[in-house]
Order: sequence, then C-alpha cells, then structure tokens
Amino acid sequence: MEDADAQAVMKDVLETIAKLFQTKAIVRGSGTDPGEDILPRVDHPRIRYSCDFWDKKPYTPSWMRNFCANMLGAYI
Repeated sequence: MEDADAQAVMKDVLETIAKLFQTKAIVRGSGTDPGEDILPRVDHPRIRYSCDFWDKKPYTPSWMRNFCANMLGAYI
C-alpha cells in the first residue's frame, strides 16, 4: 500500500469513527458518553494521546486536525 493510499484509508476510518460518535451523541442527547458503544473505553485515552501528538506536528493534515478538534472537544 502506498503512503497516499494508507492516508486515505486512515482518513476514512477516523471520519467514520467521528460520524458514529456524533450520531450516537445526537441519539442519546447531551450529557451521556456516546463512545462506549463505538470504541472500548480503553481506546479513548489512545485517541487523546494520538491527537495530542499529531497536534504538535507542523505537517499534520487539516482533516486530522479537524478530527482531533471534534473528538477532543466533544467526546473523548
């Protein structure tokens, strides 16, 4: 798999996760944790760590910054 292909696949996966979190949050309403049914709770800190890591890199693509801002701001 080429780097561009891998990046496209990763983008699709992360955007799907974000959409699932957003959909679950809308269905449940605010004040609940939509993530428990989407990703195991043990993975939530991993997302936070990854977003913290990538946020510090000057070459992080804008889609990744958007994913992290949405996830960290609302769900994780």
